[in-house]
Amino acid sequence: MNSLTDLRYLEEVASGDAAFVREIAETFFRQIPDFVQNMQRFLANREYGLLAKEAHTAKSSVLLFGLSHLADRLKELQLLAEKSEQVERYSEIIEEFETTCRLATDEIKVKLGLTEPM
Repeated sequence: MNSLTDLRYLEEVASGDAAFVREIAETFFRQIPDFVQNMQRFLANREYGLLAKEAHTAKSSVLLFGLSHLADRLKELQLLAEKSEQVERYSEIIEEFETTCRLATDEIKVKLGLTEPM
């Protein structure tokens, strides 16, 4: 099975401190619903500048877990939203972010021994 996430960078930053890795992961898990809710709200309110900033912040978080494809998509959203271009694509990217993060969360929890493999 292909791995969606890659924890090597995070583990390197943590210098092998498993508790720190777990803490960062749990912070990420808590942030995801906020990122999604904020992005959806900014989109609904046509606050594209705020949407761009939220996408940028979320991008930094997903990179810690090796989700480079998702980071690329968030960068795309950020750049489009900064210019208010191709607004019809924003919802699709936000949805992809939410779905990918849900799958990544499950995978990270298994990798860190926070839950049993399915």
